[in-house]
Amino acid sequence: MFLFPSNFLSVFFPITAHLSRIIEAVCIGWFTAECIVRFIVSRDKCEFVRRPLNIIDLLAITPYYISVTMTVLTGENSQLQRAGVTLRVLRMMRIFWVIKLARHFLGLQTLGLTLRRCYREMVMLLVFICVAMAIFGALAQLLEHGLDLESGNEEYASIPAACWWVIISMTTVGYGDMYPITVPGRVLGGL
Repeated sequence: MFLFPSNFLSVFFPITAHLSRIIEAVCIGWFTAECIVRFIVSRDKCEFVRRPLNIIDLLAITPYYISVTMTVLTGENSQLQRAGVTLRVLRMMRIFWVIKLARHFLGLQTLGLTLRRCYREMVMLLVFICVAMAIFGALAQLLEHGLDLESGNEEYASIPAACWWVIISMTTVGYGDMYPITVPGRVLGGL
């Protein structure tokens, strides 16, 4: 087994962070140039701005420029930047880069068209999940924690905590971080 020298990590990670910033700047520059060129050659500028994929492109590019501006104005290590929740939220908006790929992949375009055509059914599914979450979350909290306050399951101490159990049980096979321990709670989980 190959072991790295002790100073390898301290040398490698700053280089990696610097390299990732360079790659990000190049990608953003490419995306910006692409967006500007498409805007310039479009016949109807108002229609260009109203298209959903162009809006997503702008939402994917804008956080980078805002974060660079904030870094220049506030400094890299200032208290304002470390406490700036807004900047962290803008950095999380980089997920729009993935949506930007929909322009180039048929599978993502098909998914977008499917969601657009079936939005009523998706909303109905979300309503059903929310109603079931409210009903079964309240029941799970009552059965697991509310009936016996001394030895109740502390993971179900509140209805929102029980709603978490309902969500992971309905949408996945469960993480196993929460599970009912009382017989009535297990019966409810089986339902």
